Amino acid sequence: MLPVGKWRFLTFVLATVCVVPSLSAVIVEEREYHGKRVTCVHGGAWIAQSAQGVYTRALGYEQVFTGTVQSVVEITDTDKRLEITPDEVFRGDAAGKITATVNQACLPQNLPEIKAGDRWLFYLFTKRYLHPEANPPYITSDGLILHFDSPSRPVSQAQNDICLLRHHSDSRGCVE
Repeated sequence: MLPVGKWRFLTFVLATVCVVPSLSAVIVEEREYHGKRVTCVHGGAWIAQSAQGVYTRALGYEQVFTGTVQSVVEITDTDKRLEITPDEVFRGDAAGKITATVNQACLPQNLPEIKAGDRWLFYLFTKRYLHPEANPPYITSDGLILHFDSPSRPVSQAQNDICLLRHHSDSRGCVE
């Protein structure tokens, strides 16, 4: 058994090792979007996912599917609400129309603006909030979100990912 002082030191070292890498991966970026300055914060655990394979990365999301954007409604200067009709579902239960929120200003700059009629490969997760002041603390959901660090992109740019997702979901793969 270690003395109390050694346990404290070991706990401090372990906490530092766990916290510092995620903090060092945070990137704050200033951008111009439709004539306005916006601040985008990227990083943490989401950056670590980008190095993983397509299928493994998909496991971190609740909904992964190809779909057609039916409508785009501006909520704020940067946030938009998307109504999407799923075509091919790889993960989750994407039945009927899906509603998701996206901060278009903070998506990768090489992606086009999302418009009605576009077909995309979507990687969506549920945005959750912790209410620690409540007794007992609880978590609520704020619907699906297209996260700025997700690999979502137009179907025309996602053919390799779609082939790999098909291969892992039902062994169809793609015809070469």
